[in-house]
Amino acid sequence: RHAEAGERLREICAGPQADAESWFFLGALSGMQADAAGAENCFRKALVLTPGFLPARFNLGIALRDQGRLDEARAELEAVVAAQPGNAEAYNALGYVYVRLERSGDAERCFRAALASNPAFPEALTNLGNVLASRERWSEGVDFYRRALQVAPGYADAALNLGRALVAQ
Repeated sequence: RHAEAGERLREICAGPQADAESWFFLGALSGMQADAAGAENCFRKALVLTPGFLPARFNLGIALRDQGRLDEARAELEAVVAAQPGNAEAYNALGYVYVRLERSGDAERCFRAALASNPAFPEALTNLGNVLASRERWSEGVDFYRRALQVAPGYADAALNLGRALVAQ
């Protein structure tokens, strides 16, 4: 069904009826198919048509991150959180970029901002636990992994990192 959807979206985007939403959906489909460069191209086209389209900007940041273009990803995601200060997903994604840029203080700030908007966000809880554990703040990391498992009992990343942190303590 992805192939059929992609074919139809490419037809729409090639024609005069192409709009930002069509390019956005084609970009999302490209991202799901692990084509970060194709996704980037589509999200950029969506933003040309509708410059304030924040879902396209967010996903552009993800596509750039997935290509290892971390400074560009950071800039896009910072623009999203500036426009939507309560966007937990954007703060979490930006925090992850900061982790990859080895800016753990900025990453911690972003994960905490994500949790201020959504205290039951298992990925942000786990990511904050990871940042704290990377600084050998094991007991704090353990607390966040446990919180992640309370809200998402089957969340494998939290369970794995909890085990590692307990052994390292």
